[in-house]
Amino acid sequence: MDGQYGVCLDQYEKEYKNGAEGRVSKLEVISVHDNLRSLFEPILEDMEEACRLREEKEKAVEAAMLNRTRQEIIQPLIDARNDHSIYGSATYSAVSARMRKKGIDIEAEKEAYRKKKGIKRRINRNELFDNDADMKKIFAETVAELLHEAGKADHERAS
Repeated sequence: MDGQYGVCLDQYEKEYKNGAEGRVSKLEVISVHDNLRSLFEPILEDMEEACRLREEKEKAVEAAMLNRTRQEIIQPLIDARNDHSIYGSATYSAVSARMRKKGIDIEAEKEAYRKKKGIKRRINRNELFDNDADMKKIFAETVAELLHEAGKADHERAS
């Protein structure tokens, strides 16, 4: 409010305090003055709307990312690592290793998923990543983390 609307809250605070000892909050000063409150409420509403929009965008991006296939998620990392192994298996192994390093027990997650879905056969990690939204999200976050590190490494080599 100070910079955008030319309101000097310190002056209002000083007048409100009127020589009394102790600290007075700016929020208390705003609540007492109708003109400040009429400025403050729309500012809060705008901030709330901005936060809501940001959250909706993040959810939309996450939903779009989760709609991508596992291969679409990891392909940029395979390319960045210049991985020529069959189907990028070395990159998949690197992602799995990073997930284990972060404390994700993939075997336990596979077993939990199997029990949750009532599947009797053994499932592999790719099936888990494709069908369990939480694991797919962790997989995508790990890929993004490794992709970021690969980009940093390329930038440092170029310097």
